[in-house]
Amino acid sequence: TWIEPVWDVHDYHTNAFIQGNPTPQTDLLAHEHIGGKTLLYVGDGTFATKIDHRTIGKFQMYPFNDDWTSSLFFSQDPVAIDSVMYDFLHAEGADPVEGSQNYLHQSAEPLPNTYDPENDGIFLSESLGVHEHWNISIDIFSSDRYLGPTDDGIDFNAIGEEHVYPNIVMTNPQENYLYLFGKRSIHLPMTVIIGDIDIEARVNYVNEDVEKVEFYLDQELMFTDFEEPYVWTWKKSSNARNPIVGIFKHTIETVAYYDENSLNDNLVVLRFL
Repeated sequence: TWIEPVWDVHDYHTNAFIQGNPTPQTDLLAHEHIGGKTLLYVGDGTFATKIDHRTIGKFQMYPFNDDWTSSLFFSQDPVAIDSVMYDFLHAEGADPVEGSQNYLHQSAEPLPNTYDPENDGIFLSESLGVHEHWNISIDIFSSDRYLGPTDDGIDFNAIGEEHVYPNIVMTNPQENYLYLFGKRSIHLPMTVIIGDIDIEARVNYVNEDVEKVEFYLDQELMFTDFEEPYVWTWKKSSNARNPIVGIFKHTIETVAYYDENSLNDNLVVLRFL
């Protein structure tokens, strides 16, 4: 895209994170030799990063159920595809800053007399694509996921059979992180906990009512929760079998019961006492 020095573009890119400012992405998408010649946009969601640009992480949300995202996105609409990928990150809790989608607003409704990528005096006046957000209270595979009317918004159509099953996932703590008094810190080869921590679980895609969720520590039942959010606070006093100061390996397990069925998830951790 760029064959000349690009230092003068840096400020343009930085200022584009402020809502309402022009964005270089819109220039690229509107250019007759770049966006104008792109037939298919591909989004790489095979291994996602939620907290930075280098640490890949499993997604807790359905349909991933504490597994790798393993997904590819395809679209002929450059704005719609990024809107959808933004929604996945936001729903997972990656919490992208509001300004990171400014280029989607600009590309969907370009500012008048602003974008002239070919410098020919002809400014962009038409939308480059559809910008719409997923209503997260609606099931991910529902045709009502996006609110725009047919042919005037992002429309979801399921093709084939859905093979993802209900599951319970431990949303806190997660694999391969250090937790200091309940707060997640750096990435490590395994999960390490220092101090008290809330063990949190979520049941994904169970249509029936969940009867209860049980929390086990080293196969011993520690707590039963009968309603969301499912949380058990693991305090030092819970560790009766290891009252001395030291580091110990433990297995945390969560079990959900519904309609005579059960789901379970477990995690091996090191804990300092």
